[in-house]
Amino acid sequence: MIPSSGDVGPDLHEGLLTVNRNATRARAGVTGAVMALFPRAALGPGGAPSASVPPPGVAGCLLSGITAGPCGVWVVGSVGQKPLAARWDGSSWAVLPDPSEASLASAALVGARLRGVAHVPGGDSVVAGREGVQATERGRHAGQEDDPGAGGGPRSGTGGPAGGGSRSGKGGPADGATVIAVGGAYDRLERGDVALIRHGDGTFWTSWDAPELLRGLVLNAVATAGAAGQDGAWAVGHATPHGPRALYWDGTSWNPSDMPDIPRGRLVAVAATAPDDVWAVGSDDRAGLVLHFDGRTWNRVRSPAKGPLAGVSATAADDVWAVGHGGVLHWDGRRWSRMKTPLTSANTVAARASDDVWTAAGDGGAAHYDGHGWTDRSTAEPVVWLASASAPDGTLWLAGSRAQEPASDATASPDITAQPKDA
Repeated sequence: MIPSSGDVGPDLHEGLLTVNRNATRARAGVTGAVMALFPRAALGPGGAPSASVPPPGVAGCLLSGITAGPCGVWVVGSVGQKPLAARWDGSSWAVLPDPSEASLASAALVGARLRGVAHVPGGDSVVAGREGVQATERGRHAGQEDDPGAGGGPRSGTGGPAGGGSRSGKGGPADGATVIAVGGAYDRLERGDVALIRHGDGTFWTSWDAPELLRGLVLNAVATAGAAGQDGAWAVGHATPHGPRALYWDGTSWNPSDMPDIPRGRLVAVAATAPDDVWAVGSDDRAGLVLHFDGRTWNRVRSPAKGPLAGVSATAADDVWAVGHGGVLHWDGRRWSRMKTPLTSANTVAARASDDVWTAAGDGGAAHYDGHGWTDRSTAEPVVWLASASAPDGTLWLAGSRAQEPASDATASPDITAQPKDA
């Protein structure tokens, strides 16, 4: 079980996730990686660096996003040409079957990948009732397209009950929360990009279908629209050649939001402290891009970014952090400024408070800010960290990719355990 601690702060200690190799010999390459940094108070002194492992039974997977809530940790990414989602319940991983896997539309997709995932606590149910799905299906059978203003509807997974998605067993939180994952793929039939949206609750895992809304888009990140999770969620990405895009989930449907005209703009991360304080970052060609939503409109905000930005995290209206090529930026409520850190660049940032901020990058790079200065917390693991999330118990979770070594033990069991390991 994941240890819990009420005392959260810089005293996070690398726990150990260990995996016994599958009997089949894996090919050398790149595979997913997960690290848990446990609160030091839960472990006592000492400890060893974390091991990075893929979800069970999925060799060669790539992980792009991670989120943590009271009922588990979710990672998303891809395996082969298919989207991947898996959930850690404190003792084991469960890989969720994709609800669109058996559909004809899914067969036309190339490079399908889930890129971001968010845990929305106490939100409205995202699985429509039986009548809603049947109405959507009737429209398709009549040759009608989904109304993009209505945000489309969920598609039942293979073998799932009418009016819902595929049953996913342990695949969803049991606290009335919602898990939303987003991504994209290339549609060979339509010859263009198409966004992917997956919704999960305590019983169902569904694919949200709205062809007119999702066609031509790639979604890279999703986040709650407010700290309490009661104000919906934002998903951001881009359309080629139309620039940055944002969709808003109001608890019932996804709706497009007007964005500034930035033809080369792409958004890759989003964070919010309130419905009228939402930040999204990415790139404008080779430059950094920062956009802010004030409750009415999205506006571009000047920043000293030296290159594309990759991550953003916010704790308050005057405490926002962004990372990317060139290091770390901080918003103090009036302007963005650059911060001197041990990392020359970073891919992800997780801020729990103004004096508790973590960043992570490639080659196992990681750093912590305690309100006074930065401490290098890098490990020797050759891991490229792409996403981070802070759990309610104070555990910091990282997801990314690492070099995959061929298995050498043909008798090993595929079981996975997660336990802190003291030195």
